[in-house]
Amino acid sequence: GFDLYGEKPIENEFEHQERWDELSSMSYKEREEKKLDDEYYTLMSKYEDINPGAYFRNNVWWWRPLWNYVCLICDDILDEKDHDNGHSNGGHQIDEKKAIAIAERIDLFIKNGDAADYALEREHTLKEAEGVDANYSFDLENLEWFGKFCEQSGGFEIC
Repeated sequence: GFDLYGEKPIENEFEHQERWDELSSMSYKEREEKKLDDEYYTLMSKYEDINPGAYFRNNVWWWRPLWNYVCLICDDILDEKDHDNGHSNGGHQIDEKKAIAIAERIDLFIKNGDAADYALEREHTLKEAEGVDANYSFDLENLEWFGKFCEQSGGFEIC
């Protein structure tokens, strides 16, 4: 899978911040012993929803088509090195300026309908695809979440 970490994410107000800080500072073993895993994962999900710039993840089947689309619509923002290294989880970094430009471009292409057209075309392509290629999915919700992540990430690292 691909895990993206915001370099300087915007931290939005989180009503459960004290409890989240307490639980996230505990080790996995400590949370398990105290039977706090469910609470931890519930709060983690809420924290990530409120702070989309902190962390973004996709498995390979979702990430590759998403990154290909972003590189397609951002060919004047991302260079060949960004495109190629974005397809590995080796720690490639996208700086804040590029991340904001990506977010703005994604927003534009969602609003003008081009992203929806691309998603529909991709869906038709997947129906005809065979083998491994039939597993590479793309949808607007994932693109939208990635745009929010980019906007609030302060730049990011692809791991």
